[in-house]
Amino acid sequence: MNNLGILQKLIEQLESDLSTNNKLIIALIIFVLLNFVLTGINIFFQFKLKNKDKEINNHNLRESKRIEHQEQLYILLESLTYFDGTSAEKKKFQKTITEINQFLTQKRIYLNKDIIKISQEFTDYNTQILVDYRKKNYEKELIILEKYNTKFNDTKS
Repeated sequence: MNNLGILQKLIEQLESDLSTNNKLIIALIIFVLLNFVLTGINIFFQFKLKNKDKEINNHNLRESKRIEHQEQLYILLESLTYFDGTSAEKKKFQKTITEINQFLTQKRIYLNKDIIKISQEFTDYNTQILVDYRKKNYEKELIILEKYNTKFNDTKS
């Protein structure tokens, strides 16, 4: 072979190597861009998941406080049913009614509107009993407390 043939072979081999290198470079660029896109999507979904976790935690905190405050309110309301009409108990009874009204005002954000309405109905009833003990009706008290139980256990509230 002469020098021209060898030179021609080298040029052909160099051209095939360059085309192979170009294909490899294009494949590498596509791979890197695809990797960037997938990393961006991953970051976006991690951000969304983090926000969803915060939202769930906030909801759980609000719900636990709502339940805690409604349980406290129920205990206060139930304590009113033990009033026996004696003058010694009147001050304590009146103090409990005032305490419930303050509780309803202060914890309004955690209480359902229906729960507030039922509680106010019960305190109004007990205020009437404070004035005239003969109006005490255990059946009515049980009905009101049962309404409270129903609203408290209602999953939609």
